[in-house]
Amino acid sequence: MLLSDDSDPSETEETLRHIPKQERGRQRVNKILDAASQVFAEVGYESATTILIAERAQTSVGSLYQFFKNKEQIVRALVDRYVAQASVMFDAVPIEAFTTMTIEEMTDHFVDPLREFVRNNRDFHVIFASSLAFGYLGEAIRVMDEGLIMRTDAVFALRRPDLSPRERRKYALVSMTIVKALMGLAHMSQEYTLDEVFDEMKALSNRYLEPIMGAALPK
Repeated sequence: MLLSDDSDPSETEETLRHIPKQERGRQRVNKILDAASQVFAEVGYESATTILIAERAQTSVGSLYQFFKNKEQIVRALVDRYVAQASVMFDAVPIEAFTTMTIEEMTDHFVDPLREFVRNNRDFHVIFASSLAFGYLGEAIRVMDEGLIMRTDAVFALRRPDLSPRERRKYALVSMTIVKALMGLAHMSQEYTLDEVFDEMKALSNRYLEPIMGAALPK
């Protein structure tokens, strides 16, 4: 479980109640988390209540409190789930094969899974928009960002071994900023669809990366 530097140990122990040992308990927790995800996406974090979440999960508030003492603990559990999903998503990117891919092919491997992650977790931005209120969420964002930076840095190292570590990190940071800015637009925009925004993410990333990455190596 991720912790921020200023986490209260007693509070951390309390959050462990949402990790039951029995399969039936884990299923109940997942049902609550799925319901919370839907509620946060629909009404926002501030308007969501444990009563609404329990109703959506088709369980009693008392049953919910067996696992989570408040709304913040539910958010923490969702954050843990998102970080785990993001780790699996990033690990599946075939970085070693990027040396022989075109820029467009590489971008597809990064952006397409991210698009599906956002599509399937519409509360993602609602939760992380509240990161200033919870040091725990800020730390989770940092971990996810560093995961993306590390993998982008690894691609630069493969394609451009002449670059210094400082140069690679600079390009990786700019690449990540492009992605995060357009992810924010995908969440806020009422005018453009998620697919339209992510297509622009690909186009902008391609234009930025092409002169830096150079041509693909022969297969």
